[in-house]
Amino acid sequence: MARKFNPFLSITNVTVEDIKNILAVSFLLKYDRHTSDLDKLSVRSKDNTFATPKSSAILANTDLRGKKIALLFEKNSTRTRSAFESAIVNEGAHSVYMNAKDSHLGSKESIEDTAQTLSCYFDLLVYRGYEQSRIERLQEAANIPVINALSNELHPTQVVADTMTMIEACVEQDIYKDVDMNSLVQKGLKTLAQKKIVYIGNANNNITNSLIHICATLNLSLVILAPSSHMTKTNISSYKHIHHVTDIKSGLEGADFVYTDVWTSMGFEVSEENNNQQLKPYAVTNSLMSYTNKAYFLHCLPAKRGFEVYDDVIDGKQSLVWSQAENKMHSARAIMKYCMSSQ
Repeated sequence: MARKFNPFLSITNVTVEDIKNILAVSFLLKYDRHTSDLDKLSVRSKDNTFATPKSSAILANTDLRGKKIALLFEKNSTRTRSAFESAIVNEGAHSVYMNAKDSHLGSKESIEDTAQTLSCYFDLLVYRGYEQSRIERLQEAANIPVINALSNELHPTQVVADTMTMIEACVEQDIYKDVDMNSLVQKGLKTLAQKKIVYIGNANNNITNSLIHICATLNLSLVILAPSSHMTKTNISSYKHIHHVTDIKSGLEGADFVYTDVWTSMGFEVSEENNNQQLKPYAVTNSLMSYTNKAYFLHCLPAKRGFEVYDDVIDGKQSLVWSQAENKMHSARAIMKYCMSSQ
């Protein structure tokens, strides 16, 4: 019998309609518009699975109460773990957290055996670890959906929260009006498509790769401002709205959103000293932000203050980092509903 569920391993595996619905439901959950908005969303299909286009109403109505969700984290986390555990509580589900020492994954037991074992006990697996190939092997062997909560190559749940945060900044004045969240997301994406998003710093990381994927999927403009030595390996030549530049001033001119991340990702600490030297000119300061169009600042956190960003920027009035952090919880709820919506 074919398995019926929606994995969330990469933005490239999710349709445009699904991403928009996830965003709409994220807003719905954040602003607690259940009663007023659900009637305005798409009609539920007869078999209670997604229609075409897939319905935000069905996504919002996907009930996670009583579901058992495993969080298998081989890498440490503050925000992602807290976001998912809080989201699980909000949905009336139950979680079991396991770190690298709590499981036999990849050591005493194969990835495939771990996946099949967890499928016996849980309805959903949230995995955070190392190579993307590990999570893909987990999903291939599992009989439950798997969410990629971070791999070395990708961080898809983070960029959903990031996109939600940027939409929020674009349509802030409309959020509390009597509008349905599908329309809000459509309007927000239309406005965001006219904005200049700049990612600055070390671009050879999972955030850059997933930003490329979501910007390409939603037809958003992205400038990757990084030295060639720290450029992503992802081929961007086929994306007409995504460009790589190395000149700091021209890269930042007219920017509406400026996004950075730590210069050295978890597991790559051996390159930290070299990164700190080579990337110093790309540190986000008020001086650099003066080149922009009064841009908002984003950072997925944790931040290494005094390196990729300075206090006056991350704590400044244009900083959206705490909204990003909060939105990870709301979008985690929507993503889990998406994964379970076909079951």
